[in-house]
Amino acid sequence: MFKVLVVDDNPGVRETLSLLLEGEGYKVVTASNGMEALQTARAERPDVILLDSEMPVMTGPEVLVQIKKEPAIAGIPVLMVTARDAKTDALGVVQLGARYYIQKPWKPGEVETSVKWALRIAGKLPPEPPRKPPQNPSSRP
Repeated sequence: MFKVLVVDDNPGVRETLSLLLEGEGYKVVTASNGMEALQTARAERPDVILLDSEMPVMTGPEVLVQIKKEPAIAGIPVLMVTARDAKTDALGVVQLGARYYIQKPWKPGEVETSVKWALRIAGKLPPEPPRKPPQNPSSRP
């Protein structure tokens, strides 16, 4: 069972993401600010981190920079989650080391797909098998 660390200062967002991910079979651990996020990442060694951008104590980008400095947790894929304008911030957090940027409110299926994608690129899930193109009904014998 893969473990996901959900970090957000809003308890409602933490609960929503936790329920969503638990429903997909993930074990979820949570943190409510940047300092807790670092402590929990060190202690729990999650497979993926969903990190809110705007939080008290330390912002998401500050946490991300610290994660990338610590060899024991630097390889954990981080998906930044924010209510800010993704076009403005996405490039900056990706340059800091985030794997993806999810804008609140997220689209149905976006969080689940993003977590699976992060696990795949981290080598924890096998690649998706190629999909067969649909057959053209008129080409059937």
